[in-house]
Amino acid sequence: MGRTIAIVGTLDTKSEEIGYVKDLIEKKGHRTIIIDAGILGAPAMPVDISREEVAKEAGTSIRVWLPLGMREKPSRPWPRVPRG
Repeated sequence: MGRTIAIVGTLDTKSEEIGYVKDLIEKKGHRTIIIDAGILGAPAMPVDISREEVAKEAGTSIRVWLPLGMREKPSRPWPRVPRG
């Protein structure tokens, strides 16, 4: 088998595109790891690393970011990510 390639994307809005790239990579004999970075909604396809896991590894919670899942400019600064 070939290489392992990570695909990071917002699976709440770009699942179709990420699925397409995943299929292309796997047809070339490589393995993929799908990492979800979306905050607008639930992923529309299975993921290997969830948005909750990404947030936890960053020292925060997805609950901090979900209310900010908007496309317009925030009216207040983005929250600082607490480091432990």
